[in-house]
Amino acid sequence: MQNSTTLISSPLGVLAVLIFVAAFFFLLEQTSKARLFQYVPPLLFIYATPVFLNNLGIIPSSSPVYSSSRSRIGNRQAPFSKAPKISITAASKPNPAYLEALSRMVTEK
Repeated sequence: MQNSTTLISSPLGVLAVLIFVAAFFFLLEQTSKARLFQYVPPLLFIYATPVFLNNLGIIPSSSPVYSSSRSRIGNRQAPFSKAPKISITAASKPNPAYLEALSRMVTEK
């Protein structure tokens, strides 16, 4: 399904725009001396820019490009979804072995 009311409606064009947006912000972070990227990561801009392009009618809200990676993965879950459950109260207690190793590292320097 292609949305004919957008400026770029072909899947190849949408993919090119998304790649350009990602490359632009990573390149801008690497080459510029802007202090903005010390506080805000470029991934935030990479995520937000296509949202604005969609709202401006430049790229469509649905495209085969958006769902192609999901069809390749299939019904499998992401690897992090099978992570073990962690108890917050147990995780908040410091491990004595870790604290001892950390104190040795600090005193060695």
